[in-house]
Amino acid sequence: MKYIFGHRPSMDPTEFSTLDRALNYLRNELPNQEAFRYRTTYNLRQVDSIIFSFDGELLAELVVGGETSPTDQDEKDYSKARKVYLIDEVRIFRERTRRAADFGLTPSQFGTKVPEEAYAQLIEKVGGFEQIIKKQ
Repeated sequence: MKYIFGHRPSMDPTEFSTLDRALNYLRNELPNQEAFRYRTTYNLRQVDSIIFSFDGELLAELVVGGETSPTDQDEKDYSKARKVYLIDEVRIFRERTRRAADFGLTPSQFGTKVPEEAYAQLIEKVGGFEQIIKKQ
């Protein structure tokens, strides 16, 4: 199943304060410093991919290869972590001005399910992927 995970601007240093910070996380921090371990407060099962949004804008798709419970280190790095998704690919959208509401997917901040029809529309409207970062 595909879900939208929404993020909002936050002054918490373990979260994202700006759009640029969220994009840096997706392009650099998640694949490099975090070893493709996406820590989150969401605790959903059978997640195939995560549509990552920031302040309502759809930024990327995270292809999930597995899930696990947070380790002590995960909780130290992000105290709110309830689940860790093991990411196989980070797919940055080409067009990043689309919003979840454009596809009838609201509210996006609570782990909204993305039906296949909406996903196909979404991928078309974002113009595919600007960058794909694969786990080695």
